[in-house]
Amino acid sequence: MKIKTLLMLSASLELVPGLALIAAPALVANVLLSAGLAPGGQAVGRVGGFALVCLVIACWPRGEGDHVQPIIALFLYN
Repeated sequence: MKIKTLLMLSASLELVPGLALIAAPALVANVLLSAGLAPGGQAVGRVGGFALVCLVIACWPRGEGDHVQPIIALFLYN
């Protein structure tokens, strides 16, 4: 598997929970933690979702070339 393909797959896997946290943070918390969220917790969940989407945008491979920087970013995040 090529590095670019693996990088796109990894970034895509981070996109799904990011969008889910933006759309319905209470549902994500209920599925993952079996607990509800206060309004402040929902705001923090949405901010975390936006952070994940920003990570995906920053790590998405652009063109051919060196992909070391996005690989390091995803590695450190995970």
